[in-house]
Amino acid sequence: MELDNRTIEKFSRQILMDEIGYDGQLRLLSETVWLTGPDPWRAWAARYLRAAGLEVKESPAVKTSRNLRLIASSGRCPDLVIPVSGEGGQTMVAMGLAMTQWLRTLASGEMEA
Repeated sequence: MELDNRTIEKFSRQILMDEIGYDGQLRLLSETVWLTGPDPWRAWAARYLRAAGLEVKESPAVKTSRNLRLIASSGRCPDLVIPVSGEGGQTMVAMGLAMTQWLRTLASGEMEA
């Protein structure tokens, strides 16, 4: 698969990053992620993941769950579970950092030890 000019322009910042690059962006674009968790956190995470180029399938969490769970359909990355209780700003920062690292692992195609 090759990226057309429009797609390259859309994801140019990620493609220019050493951690992602062209091949990594191809991996992200071919990935489907299953996302479960409480709103509004699930909706925010889905938006973030779609902006990175992933296809996202969502389902609401069990009402008592206070965790977001991300599952890569390819198995190229371990599941990610993010607690989403606490202050809104702190939770958003923690989610962003955790998902960024998870995306890097997905893009690299190599699971971290």
